[in-house]
Amino acid sequence: MVENIQIAPEDTDRYLKLFERVELPAAKARGMTLVSCWHTPTTLGEDVTVTTVWSMRDWAHWNDLRKATVLDGQFHEWLDEAKLLWKGGTRRFFTPAEFSPM
Repeated sequence: MVENIQIAPEDTDRYLKLFERVELPAAKARGMTLVSCWHTPTTLGEDVTVTTVWSMRDWAHWNDLRKATVLDGQFHEWLDEAKLLWKGGTRRFFTPAEFSPM
């Protein structure tokens, strides 16, 4: 799963610290695996895109994770704070090509 979230450049540090402090440990506890987290430069004069890549075994695992997320109080803490910083974004699900190393 690849999420791209747009935020204002001045909110980048706040967003990343919030992600690291609240969302990341809670997501790991629910069984999610963070593959990577990147962001575009804050100095380009445009919104910053924070990209997170999560892996899961299969669609059944995603459904289990999604159900656990809805019941997780830490997720709601994350959502309440993070949504104030979000300016937009996307969530996409990808399946690796047969020859992909991951």
